[in-house]
Amino acid sequence: MDAAEYKHVVLGLLFLKYVSDKFEARHTRLGELVKDEGSDYYMPTHEARQAVLGDRDEYTAEGVFWVPEGYRWADLRKAAKQTDIGQRIDAAMEAIERENPSLKGVLPKNYARRELTPATLGGLIDTFSRDDLAAAEHEGVDVLGRVYEYFLAQFASNEGKNGGEFYTPRSVVSLLVEMLRPYNGRVFDPCCGSGGMFVQAEHFVESHGGSRNDISVFGQERNPTTWRLAKMNLAIRGIEANLGAEWGDSFHNDLHPDLRADFIMANPPFNISDWGGEHLADDPRWRFGTPPPGNANYAWLQHMLHHLSPTGTMGVVLANGALTAKDCGQEAIRRNLIENDMVECIVSLPSKLFYSKALPVSLWFLTKDKSGRGRVPHRDRRGQILFVDATALGRLESRTHRVLSDDDLSAVSTTFNSWRGLAGQGSYRDVPGFCISVPTESVAAAEYNLTPIRHIRVAPERDGYDPHGALNGSLGHAIDHLERAASAYVSLSEKLQALTIDSGEDLNSFRLSEVATMIRRGITPRYCEPEDPEASRVINQKCVRDGRVSLAPSRWTQPPKRGLEERALQRFDILVNSTGVGTLGRTAQWRGRDTVAPITCDSHVSIVRPDSRMVDPTYLAIAVRLAEQEIEDMAAGSTGQTELSPSALGSLELRLPSLVTQQRIGALFAELLDQGDAAIDFGALTQELCLAYVRLVDSGQVQG
Repeated sequence: MDAAEYKHVVLGLLFLKYVSDKFEARHTRLGELVKDEGSDYYMPTHEARQAVLGDRDEYTAEGVFWVPEGYRWADLRKAAKQTDIGQRIDAAMEAIERENPSLKGVLPKNYARRELTPATLGGLIDTFSRDDLAAAEHEGVDVLGRVYEYFLAQFASNEGKNGGEFYTPRSVVSLLVEMLRPYNGRVFDPCCGSGGMFVQAEHFVESHGGSRNDISVFGQERNPTTWRLAKMNLAIRGIEANLGAEWGDSFHNDLHPDLRADFIMANPPFNISDWGGEHLADDPRWRFGTPPPGNANYAWLQHMLHHLSPTGTMGVVLANGALTAKDCGQEAIRRNLIENDMVECIVSLPSKLFYSKALPVSLWFLTKDKSGRGRVPHRDRRGQILFVDATALGRLESRTHRVLSDDDLSAVSTTFNSWRGLAGQGSYRDVPGFCISVPTESVAAAEYNLTPIRHIRVAPERDGYDPHGALNGSLGHAIDHLERAASAYVSLSEKLQALTIDSGEDLNSFRLSEVATMIRRGITPRYCEPEDPEASRVINQKCVRDGRVSLAPSRWTQPPKRGLEERALQRFDILVNSTGVGTLGRTAQWRGRDTVAPITCDSHVSIVRPDSRMVDPTYLAIAVRLAEQEIEDMAAGSTGQTELSPSALGSLELRLPSLVTQQRIGALFAELLDQGDAAIDFGALTQELCLAYVRLVDSGQVQG
């Protein structure tokens, strides 16, 4: 079962554990109160005490869900080893929904399916029943909430592109919250995913001495599965939110038509072309211009502005293409936003912050009133736009993911709020290479280009450039990489030495088509420039070499009229060159995953999608590569024009061990390949380190 399905199994059980724990804690407390003669709850008889303990209102008044007897976590724990545990969990979910109308249609109820064995479910129940989890929760530590967020992040990482539909990384959300500072008022997210913006907003309020009741939460989400995730995520934190009676498309079924929010925070899907804009040409929300049907970026901005209060502020994550887009009326909309003084600040973010977005992204902050007359005093910022270049911030947590530190968050948020003139944030000043406040006339003179580096002065290398700091930074990255690599190499060495192969195991013969869910040629590309807001990478046969996929020779294409979604690369797809002198038959496995625009292949490359129910994808990729010569020999055609059809490729005969053996060996292969990729990254890091040394010598600041 892949992460997209498994997350609902885990998160649903975690939610069930949470509501049961809260119910039992309230039940225990009431049991103490009804026996305490000094308490307003004191009851002299057993019958009266039982009546209080069974009074649903005593629980719901404290924000505790009612969990009927027989369906509580303790009941499931007792039955964890029973063969019908799946049916019992489904029954518990149905009972909790039935007793709590706000949860109707929210909880997963498919635990009785065949692929979820009693051993698997029982193991999860035992794991979530650990005493330390319950003890910490009773002490007021938000352990289950943290575990829920941890799983959301891990599942988002594993799902790659699809993960971005329900989870925005915590450091990005924290930056938005720290910059907007939603102390009190109405908070809105029209594409709320799993509700992470609301969770961080509530944390911000409480960490600054406020109460969660100081903010009112409104949201909308069009994906029904993600909407349910948000309902559970907020319920597990005790956050009351109006996410609508059901899921709905913000553009075509606005569930909060009369809402005017004080704060809007959102990470909408980038560059979507199928948002139905052609049906909304005369919509009153398009005050600054009608957004193009082929790209919803400026539709999102105007939809949010429509819902913003007269003195409210909004922060939105968008792909960098929106900063300069000129086609289909987008430049005119941006010009109108700037000339009407709606744009307050633009922040360029570093790469690799998102699990699902490889495109460079920026934060947009818009407001309807820069005069400073809002509920929180600000200085008059009319006619000014703040630009911040934060692309140098953050640290790599892994090869594919970067996080922003608390210092990074403070550097950007303090810059923004000191520029706005908030009390206690210090005085603002331009910092070469990092931030600048620019008159809107200057932005107009720059053809309404909102790219921060277009306006920020570069810091001179001999005036403000710290060669020692640059060297120490590069050296620190190199040492950190070597330490992590050394630990990984020791672990891999031990695993390799312990690896045993049963020479007596029977091998089974399969055709490639029997162990793959798809074997298709790539698309016919329509090449374009990478700056095109709809551009997607397209891999050609030059990219497939030595078992690896290199993006260096790849090009960019506009989406084809059909077929892109099916042929968008998924992690562990196997690529096979189907044509080309000297390249025919080469194979490689696609191991990337952090992209927002789909990556696909051109028609000279075939995509083989392994069926993980039949074969380990990593093992299969190595087995297919071992057959490269045989694959080349299967091609048909005249000299120089030979090509390999998908049907011929599907007939490739492979001899494979059992799935268990494949998975055991494949897991080790995957670790080895990941270390190989890390070594390639280290090569680039060493070049950076050498350059830093030479710059230090050239600066004349060498210290002995």
